[in-house]
Amino acid sequence: MSTTSTGAAGVPLSMKLPGVYIQVLFGASPNGAGGGTRKVLLLGNKLATGSATADTEKIALTSAADAVTYFGEGSELALMATAAYTKAPAASLEAIAVTEPAGAKASATITVANAATGSGTATFYIHGVKISVSVLSGDALGTVAANINAEINAKSSLLNVTSAVLAGVVTITARHNGTRGNLIKLRKVIDATVTGSTFTLSAAALAGGAGVDALTTALATAATARDHYYALASVDTTAVQAVQAQCDTMAGPLVGKRQVFVWASHDTLGTATTQVETVNEERGQCLWAYKFETLPCVIAAAWAAMRSVAESESISVNLSSFNPDLVDLWPVVQAPPSEGDWATDSAANSALDVGLTPLQVRQGDKHPYIPLSITTHSNDSSGNPDARTLTTNYVQVPDLFADTFAAWLPSTFVGMKLRSDQESGDDPLPPNVTTPGIVQAMWFDVARRDFENQGHINGLDDDGASWAFNLVSANPNRLNATIPITPAPWFTQASAQVRQQTPGS
Repeated sequence: MSTTSTGAAGVPLSMKLPGVYIQVLFGASPNGAGGGTRKVLLLGNKLATGSATADTEKIALTSAADAVTYFGEGSELALMATAAYTKAPAASLEAIAVTEPAGAKASATITVANAATGSGTATFYIHGVKISVSVLSGDALGTVAANINAEINAKSSLLNVTSAVLAGVVTITARHNGTRGNLIKLRKVIDATVTGSTFTLSAAALAGGAGVDALTTALATAATARDHYYALASVDTTAVQAVQAQCDTMAGPLVGKRQVFVWASHDTLGTATTQVETVNEERGQCLWAYKFETLPCVIAAAWAAMRSVAESESISVNLSSFNPDLVDLWPVVQAPPSEGDWATDSAANSALDVGLTPLQVRQGDKHPYIPLSITTHSNDSSGNPDARTLTTNYVQVPDLFADTFAAWLPSTFVGMKLRSDQESGDDPLPPNVTTPGIVQAMWFDVARRDFENQGHINGLDDDGASWAFNLVSANPNRLNATIPITPAPWFTQASAQVRQQTPGS
């Protein structure tokens, strides 16, 4: 029995190096488990005060304090690590500091005018972090401005900005060069009892940031070892596509390091849709956080860490509002202050249609949550809607199946020889000899035990009928296999009609 029509594409018949080479095809036709600790790699900028070497050093973290030491207080990576450990203390984190781009830092101002004639509180929010200052009747404008500046600097560990004051003007500046600084939002809430003084924000967000990260060297460093999740500070499409290309290459059969990547977007639905439809990737996930003040890098890091812990316990865990505790992003992510800015069910459904994972807010406790964890893959190669890999478990389950097979095969058939399946009347197999049929039967039992019986896959009997394990005539050392599986879908939706019967009906 021989064929060259099955097996992983991209593995030439001339390949002599022993190994298990697996291609994972998502949403393919039939003929086309928990998994241990899953690591998260944080990619973002550092400060000069951090001891890490940018781009070329991958740091294994054990705490948020580690991140401050390596990357500097208030840096993107320090804030990302804090968010990750806050939501998932058991997460296994690594980080690579991406060199800060050439360009300019974004900035904005708070201008205080006039002395106060009434006491109260002036409150400001900088990317969702509360800055609250008491104002006393008679306070000079310079005093009020100095107090605002002092309070901002007192919370430097929570803020991706620095602050300075001069003549009643507080200047807030992003810690890093780059366009991401323009995503730092500002908001003010002034007590009505504060009279006399007025407070003017130069804009609702910092502005003037210029420059985008170049990820080439950092991604080369990342490629030296596997991290199951990349959490990105970068939000521009070019950077996201660079990570996409890396994950696709790493997941190929000649590398076999299967990974996914997560980023977040503050963009409008239209702009975010354009980006994710450009990416259109099963291994990618974009969290849509329009109107949210929390930094996108913080949202991405928190969710990647939450996924890593949940999917370490069960690879097919239901990451939807049917499992509310596992998709609750509070307190790392704060709800937009105005209920009118919360994503409606209609808006969330529109986001899901195009490959965006929306953030919604629960009415009762105002906790932001993810209603359904999905990939960015929404269109097929012809641009038509394609929901075969809608939810993230449709990627994670096949990846773990492939990882398990890659570990199981060489450990099970140590030192074995390979020959064709026996025909009726053939002599018994000699010692230390196996066949494609034997491998298939044994792997089917493993798939039953570790995947179907654990609820990770469905319909193994039906899928198994189209499994194909064969020898390759051009390379007698080689076994090729096509193994279709069907990940078990999450229970996420129910529709019912309740009808009151009239008496006597």
